Amino acid sequence: MAKSYQLRILEQGVDAWNNWRAAHPDIFPDLSRAYLNKLDLSNANLSHTNLQFAFLNYSTLDDADLSHASLNEAQLKGASLKGADLYCASFKRAQLQHASLNRANLKHAKITEALCFYTDLSNIDADSASLDLATFDYAMMVNADVRNASVCHASFRNADLSESRFDNSDLSHASISNTSLQETSFHRVRLIETKLENLKPIRTVFEGAELSDTVISNVDFSETLGLSDCIHRGPSFVDEQTLDNTPNLPEKFLKGTELPAGRILDYVYRFSVTVGFAKKEWVQMLPLDAILEPVVEGKFLAEQGANKVIVRLRSAIQIEGVLDAIIPVLTALHTIDPSAISVMEIQYENGAPCILPSEVLHHALYEVESFLTLPPSNGSKDILPGQSELHPAILADHHLKRWFAAYQPSSPLAINPHSRTLYNHFIEIFDRLFSLLSLNASRTPSSF
Repeated sequence: MAKSYQLRILEQGVDAWNNWRAAHPDIFPDLSRAYLNKLDLSNANLSHTNLQFAFLNYSTLDDADLSHASLNEAQLKGASLKGADLYCASFKRAQLQHASLNRANLKHAKITEALCFYTDLSNIDADSASLDLATFDYAMMVNADVRNASVCHASFRNADLSESRFDNSDLSHASISNTSLQETSFHRVRLIETKLENLKPIRTVFEGAELSDTVISNVDFSETLGLSDCIHRGPSFVDEQTLDNTPNLPEKFLKGTELPAGRILDYVYRFSVTVGFAKKEWVQMLPLDAILEPVVEGKFLAEQGANKVIVRLRSAIQIEGVLDAIIPVLTALHTIDPSAISVMEIQYENGAPCILPSEVLHHALYEVESFLTLPPSNGSKDILPGQSELHPAILADHHLKRWFAAYQPSSPLAINPHSRTLYNHFIEIFDRLFSLLSLNASRTPSSF
């Protein structure tokens, strides 16, 4: 309980209180459970003061010295602590709803399990503070320094964390949803089992962030920085809305979350590859899945008279992904009359295009079509004399390798090292394509 004589001194005003504190530096005041609602205690020296369970609702403590003070389970609803010194202060389970701590010094402070609904925490210095299990729903935490802090199991719902710095902090098991993250820094933060939901981080940095069992739901990472440099300690969950929202998620980040390979390839196809049919006077680019529709194929090749196929690959796709990107293109094109196509041009962002001339493309499409019309080898019918034990995929692969080995690249390929690399990968395309088809021999081409 509060000491009555100390309360009487405080009632005389801040000047009288501060003079008494200066005269008795060895006394640590006890104002626990005191009713101090709506008092003006600006600039008061309350350091090392016991204010546990105190009532300070709507009180003014601007620029007060509360360093090392204990405010556990105190009520500070609507209180103003602007610019207050809260160094090493303890606010465990304190009620800070609608309070303002703007510009407060919270270094090494403990705000664990505190209720901070609609609290203004802008411009605070909370370096090395403990905010575990605190609730910051609807809080304003703009331009805050929360580096090296422990923020485990904290809740940030409909909050504003713009321009704040959480570098090297631990946000494990925290929940961040519907919150503004503009130019926020999560450099080297721990996001173990953290929930990130309904977010659009704009110029927010995640470089070096640690993820494991992180739940990422309906997040738009299109303007986020440093995702390629995240450290994945284990698998994480990334939902379809996040993939739909973000056309440039690094493949390295997706692999780190341990998404199934099929989902990663689907994502690469969807956002890193577009396909066009062209003549001299026009080019029409389409999403990759559109060319798998026979109606679209017929429209652009027959009605428009297209004679060129263009495959555009964004820089987000790795060079190895070129194979995965072109496989479905070839699978679709083999159903089209090869004579309608004179050239395939593979355009890799930030690099010169790879030109596959008509003799290469026609032969390739012919081999694909020939292979698809061959019956599966079951030993009852020879495909080639003496080789009935081989699957058609192996035979077709063998002939293609032999043909490509004998083919001399035309000048656009020969003079361009980047194009030569893609050309060499084109040989590998058929290894991948025939492997795919050999596992699906009974399926029709349009089903791939």
